[in-house]
This record gives sequence, structure tokens and C-alpha cells, in this order.
Amino acid sequence: MAQEVMIKKKIIQLMTHLPAYEVYANQPKPKIHWDTPIGSWVGIWGYDWAELMGKAMVNEYPDYDYEVWQMDTRADKIYEAILQERLMHRKFPGIIKHHRPGIKKENYVNSPALIEYVKRNIDAENYVFLMPATVETPFTRGLLKVLKNVLVIHYNFLNTSRLAPGKEFTLNPLRNLHRYLRNRSKKRHLNSIHFLLNSIDNNPDAIEEIKRKYISIRLFDFHLGTDLAYWNPDKKKQQSRDELDIGSEDYVIFLSQRLVPEYQIDKFIGVISKIQTNKKFLCIISGHGERVYESYLNKLCKKLAVDHLIRFVGFVTEEQLKKYYTACDVFATVPNMVGASNSAVKAMAMERPVIHTTQGVTYQFLRSNNAGVFIEASDYNQWVIVFTEAIEGKQIKIVPREKVINHFSWEKTANQLFYAISHAK
Repeated sequence: MAQEVMIKKKIIQLMTHLPAYEVYANQPKPKIHWDTPIGSWVGIWGYDWAELMGKAMVNEYPDYDYEVWQMDTRADKIYEAILQERLMHRKFPGIIKHHRPGIKKENYVNSPALIEYVKRNIDAENYVFLMPATVETPFTRGLLKVLKNVLVIHYNFLNTSRLAPGKEFTLNPLRNLHRYLRNRSKKRHLNSIHFLLNSIDNNPDAIEEIKRKYISIRLFDFHLGTDLAYWNPDKKKQQSRDELDIGSEDYVIFLSQRLVPEYQIDKFIGVISKIQTNKKFLCIISGHGERVYESYLNKLCKKLAVDHLIRFVGFVTEEQLKKYYTACDVFATVPNMVGASNSAVKAMAMERPVIHTTQGVTYQFLRSNNAGVFIEASDYNQWVIVFTEAIEGKQIKIVPREKVINHFSWEKTANQLFYAISHAK
């Protein structure tokens, strides 16, 4: 157990993205939910990464309380649920509004109720506030003003290039102006950040740029953990295949993520349609997205005549998910931008080979251990070669499980957060 000399007593972590009601539309309501006066419902699932991070913190450091705050456009008032002792999730009424950080109009979530709650209840002495670093809106600017005397630590679990100002010059004058305005907004935002929890090695070049140009920011290394006690290879492959109705002769490629454009499942489907091999193989994809996008992916499979090679299994329980990891021959993650892949960490903990795009924390970890196979995020011809070679039997080195445990435990996450809070002065 880490030392118990505590600096602050309560941590508030703000989540600025809305609950994924659309993603889980075909699932039962979560155990924690409330009916609203207008006929909808507000729910808390309890296993989002912020809640798991809070659980790790209160388990490791008993003198801390932890609250996860989230805005919800369904909420008509403040809702709260105690997830475990000293860990709470609060929902605040949210409103979709618009702003123009560049030329284009963009949506953001506003919550006057959350701002008012801070004014009434948060004192500077006993609170630490965690805010996402990549979200800079009129709401977050207003929130920072009312938190002016509170210790605020920003966090970034996404690719650091989303935080750092980008290249401005293009041949399109309107696009050039848009990028100039966006970069001006990013620079103003970076100048307001004093302490930054940054996912380790998720983009070294962008991190170095921020260190060089924004010397007032103090960076703390950080990454999210995984329940490695659960994600262990305790079943045999054939047993899992029998239970999941997967042929014993199939080479199985498994992907698990939200079905959103950034994860490039449509590009993956296109790549699969170009593979020419005599080997039998099957691609299994777990996860949900908006219905329109899921429909698009299914239609694309039929259009490219690969619907017999790709099986969408939707949202599955952790027990089922573990079986898919066990049953597969290789796990793949192919997004065009990623900070870290918790799904890839689970695969490594399950001692599965990994095919990974060349970015993010898990890519850096695999590369440093001389394991995995890597593909460029937009080099789809290279994808065809790499996946064909894997299907035809090319061996992919795995990372020893003990190294995965040492690097990606929730205990380590809590220790890194505690270190940042203790040294943010």
C-alpha cells in the first residue's frame, strides 16, 4: 500500500462526453437508472474508465473520496449514485450549444447547473478537479473561472496531437483561416493549463513540442489500467470456439471497440475484401455504435461480398468477450488516431498476438518489447499484406504477461495520479 500522507481529500473528475445512450439502445437499462418526468430515463452504467479510475484511487488511498461528474441532456435535475464507499457518480442537466473555435460551427455541452453547484459546494482547500485537456469550449472556460482557486489538473488520454497546435498553411485560404483560428484557440487554452496528466508516450513528437513551447505546463506521466486479474488466459482455445460456434480450422482475427468512424472498421472491411488466400479465416468484431453507422457497415460487407468472412457480435458481456479473446488467433486494432487501446491491453494480458497501428501507448509498449506487428493508419495496401501474412501463418511475438501486469495495473494508475496531486504545486 502506498504512503497515506495526503495533500487533498476529494477528487472530482469531469467527463465532458455525453452518456452513450444511442450505442446501448438495444441493451437493457443499466441497474442504476431513473425515470424522468418527460418519459425518458437517466442511467449510470458504472464501468466507464473514469469510474474505474476512481475505484482504483479510493481502493489504494483510503483518505480520498472520488466523484465522477457527467453532463446528460436527458437529466432534468442532478442525479447521483454511490458506486462503492467513497466513490460517487453525479449527473448534471446538460444542454447542446454551439460555438465557433474556427470557421466551422461545432457542438458542445453546457451545464449551468454544474457551474452553480461548483459555486455553492466546492472549496479550494479540500478539492482537486480533473478536467479533460482536449476539450476547450465556452463551458470549460467558464468552469475554470469559478475554479480559479482550486487545484485543477488537466488530463489527456488521447493522441497529444489533438492538444498541440497543428500546421496552418494549406492552399485553401478558408481552410488556412480555419486552422489559424483553431490554433489560436488551442494556444490560449494551453497557456491556461498548469498541470497535465498525459498518457505516456502516446505521441512523443507532440509531447516534446508542448514541453518546448509551453514551459508553464508541468507534465505528469500517466496511463489507464486494466483489471488484469480477470483478463488472464484461463480457458483453452478450442473450448471457447466450441462455445462460440467458431470452426476449429478458421484463422480468427478479433477486433473489439466502439463502432465509430475513427476506428476505421469500414477500411478494415475493404482490406478483407482484397485478401486472396486459400486459408480459411473469420473476422469477429464486437462493440456497438450508432444504428446508422452499424447499418452502413453491414451493407458494406454485403456490397463487397465479405459478409461470410465478417461476424458482428455487438455488445457482449465481459464473460463472452473473454471467450472471444481466447478463441482468436490475433487481435487487431486499426484506428486512425488513438492514445491507448484498452482492448489491446486485454489482448496482451490474455497472451494473444496483436496487430496495431503505429501510434499510442500500447503501440509504444509493444514496440519496446519487440512484439506485435504494426501497420500505418492509412496505408491500406500495407494492411492487406500484413493480414494476409498473418492468416497464412506468420508468427507474431507476444509480450510476456508479467510485463503487461507491471505496466498496466490499476494500482499503478492510482499511484501515478497520487504522485501528480502530491507534486502539483
